[in-house]
Amino acid sequence: MAHSDLEPLRSGAAALPSSSDPDSPTTPRRNRVRELLRNLDRRLSSRGRHNHVDSGPASPTAAGEAGAPRREEESDELGDGAPPEWALLLVGCLLGLATGICVAAFNRGVHVIHEWAWAGTPTEGAAWLRLQRLADTWHRILLIPVTGGVVVGMMHGLLEIFEQIRLSMSSQREGIDFMSAIFPAIKAIQAAITLGTGCSLGPEGPSVDIGKSCAIGCAEMMENNRERRIALIAAGSAAGIASGFNAAVAGCFFAIETVLRPLRAENSPPFTTAMIILASVISSTVSNVLLGEKAAFIVPTYELKSAAELPLYLILGMLCGVVSVVFRQLVVWFTKTFDLIRKKFGLPAVVCPALGGLGAGLIALRYPGILYWGFTNVDEILHTGKSASAPGIWLLAQLAAAKVVATALCKGSGLVGGLYAPSLMIGAAVGAVFGGSAAELINSAIPGNTAVAHPQAYALVGMAATLASVCSVPLTSVLLLFELTKDYRILLPLMGAVGLAIWVPSVVSHSSNKEMFEATSPRHGYASLLPPANRSETDGRRPDGDDVELAILEDDLYHYGSNSEEMLLDELKV
Repeated sequence: MAHSDLEPLRSGAAALPSSSDPDSPTTPRRNRVRELLRNLDRRLSSRGRHNHVDSGPASPTAAGEAGAPRREEESDELGDGAPPEWALLLVGCLLGLATGICVAAFNRGVHVIHEWAWAGTPTEGAAWLRLQRLADTWHRILLIPVTGGVVVGMMHGLLEIFEQIRLSMSSQREGIDFMSAIFPAIKAIQAAITLGTGCSLGPEGPSVDIGKSCAIGCAEMMENNRERRIALIAAGSAAGIASGFNAAVAGCFFAIETVLRPLRAENSPPFTTAMIILASVISSTVSNVLLGEKAAFIVPTYELKSAAELPLYLILGMLCGVVSVVFRQLVVWFTKTFDLIRKKFGLPAVVCPALGGLGAGLIALRYPGILYWGFTNVDEILHTGKSASAPGIWLLAQLAAAKVVATALCKGSGLVGGLYAPSLMIGAAVGAVFGGSAAELINSAIPGNTAVAHPQAYALVGMAATLASVCSVPLTSVLLLFELTKDYRILLPLMGAVGLAIWVPSVVSHSSNKEMFEATSPRHGYASLLPPANRSETDGRRPDGDDVELAILEDDLYHYGSNSEEMLLDELKV
């Protein structure tokens, strides 16, 4: 979205065409509609425009000193054409509907590409590949991710072309920037190809981006101030998570943690909360209708043997925090490495994603479980020991390490996808390894084999702890696992493990090289993954300038001055 295109939306009534202007497209019918909205707003809205503080016109001297009117002040003023608050609730419902439909279409596209690329592979997926002779499967395991990387890289080049076209047309364009809709559509296709060909990323990040794109589209078509734009983007993000995980409650908390809290908008007006809830519920319902009422993965029965197990869960939380620190550093290292290779050798945009796909394929030759196969691989870990193909403890430890490297490699190379599904799988593997090892040590010392729960219980808690630590969404992680298990007994160990998992990266970030962790602390919920000084170097690979992944929050808002709110809002673009 071009920066100049947002000015008419933020500048209040001054940006609206006057009905007295002979060149204005405003018609008497449109004036009557606006008058009707104003009348309904006065009757139905409990927070009318008369509640806004009128700061009065700025003096010419002040305007001259500033050089231009302050955008932050202008963005808080609403003109006569702004929709009333009751209409925003309707927009929130439509936003949830649109997000649910788009996310369902995205997931269907991923499945279609996956079924076509891996045709003939049983539903067991990676487990089946592991049991086959390598001589029979190596060419598919190696070439399919590479092909996906080549296609994604070619589309990066296509995005660069569209970006140049958009920049060349920016001086002539007025009103809504319809061309900006091309970018999120292409990135959704890139994500579908990345996941469909098995590269080691996840679909939830793109689902959130779809919701944000729908929200930004709604914001483009109406007049808004700052708090209304925040409400729309928060509702879109919540709808993306709700439809992606089929978890409406977790979607609401996700919006609070990744949009409202980083923007310091916790005291937002009531319609913000209402929009978030409505969008989450409707998007989750639509996704259920279109994709079927099926949980993301099959959750085993959780059990807590005794309160004496709680210290083990706390240790697991710290272990997951350490794993997330290594994971985040690897993402930064691979990102910088690929950028250095691209600059040093002058490689085209297609090469880096292809190298990422090649690396994932090479790792998958030994550990095919790192390939994206929906949540089949997570299900296999959660039900370890219940099938002949289920991996053992030692193989799970290797698989967790391989998944960390493969995901960081794919993310750093420019392949498009999220970190949520990989974080869940890594956490499940780490938790299962920890639980299995603890059971062998403790149950062997205490007769009866009843002192420690099964490894699956620790795998569930490890999933939430790793997701919370990697993506800095502790409340979302706790609510997500609670929604999936529907078991109150998991809350105490879950909250303890998540709390320590979040604490470990903060300790490391203050005791080691802080610049490294600021690179992995995308402000306002985005995984920028590069320091601001180097971020322009990757714009050729990601023309929109953002890494489209809501993850890894850290409160480093001190980088911005007092007039930073518009910068924060601008970085919420897809």
